[in-house]
Amino acid sequence: MVVDAWGEVKSYAGQCVIVHDLDLDGKDEIRESIPVFEDRMAELYLLP
Repeated sequence: MVVDAWGEVKSYAGQCVIVHDLDLDGKDEIRESIPVFEDRMAELYLLP
């Protein structure tokens, strides 16, 4: 199964191998609309 960033299924093949072209043109717009790095707590990733 191939799913885009919004959860829309793009390809589904069950129990076989599928090949699907990804549209990467809109990735910057998607990254801006889902601000995951704003909530990141960088101090949790430091090694003791």
